[in-house]
Amino acid sequence: MEGEGGKRARGAQGLALTAFETGLFGSMALMPLVLFPSPHLPADSAAFWFLMQVGMLVGYIITYPMNWWLIRHGIKEVMRPPGAGYRASSPGRPSGGVPSRLVMGRT
Repeated sequence: MEGEGGKRARGAQGLALTAFETGLFGSMALMPLVLFPSPHLPADSAAFWFLMQVGMLVGYIITYPMNWWLIRHGIKEVMRPPGAGYRASSPGRPSGGVPSRLVMGRT
């Protein structure tokens, strides 16, 4: 049986992944309809894969506000590498916004 934390993590990742895929697949769906209606780009061409990278960038841009919202509402936690120059302390959060249980060396 999965705990509440697992459900929250799966839900947060599901929302972020859905936002990314909306941007990626949406741009890839529009590519043959708008940019290359006839003839379509073959999947083995460099232009196709370049536009796939553009689609990934669109997905990232769409995912950014979703991740920001999830972190802001405490659904998703901030991910920072250890020793990444944490800011000054705030009450209840000795690492400047990162919960103390996430800071290296604290339990």
